[in-house]
Amino acid sequence: MEYLANSLQTSFDLEGKEVKKEIAETLVPTVNRVKALYGILDDEVDIAFGKGLLTFNNACKETEAMAIEEQDELKQAYLTSQVRSSKRSFKTGCSWICRPRLKN
Repeated sequence: MEYLANSLQTSFDLEGKEVKKEIAETLVPTVNRVKALYGILDDEVDIAFGKGLLTFNNACKETEAMAIEEQDELKQAYLTSQVRSSKRSFKTGCSWICRPRLKN
């Protein structure tokens, strides 16, 4: 059993080195790219502009929410008036049936 474990150790060591190499080849360029982007962000991005853009975006969202709320209220008022109107029409529309005829 010990012989089998020792014979496998070399294979595990080689595979571990390959995995470390692959990770280094993947992560090192990524880390370098992120560092470079942070440098660009510090030098070229206007923080005040970004804050203004976020403020404008939030104001647009609030305005949109108020417009949707007003539209829903208007829709509800319209539906309510239609129900009232149809009830009134039914009552007045049936009155000619219920009236007695006049004799000439």
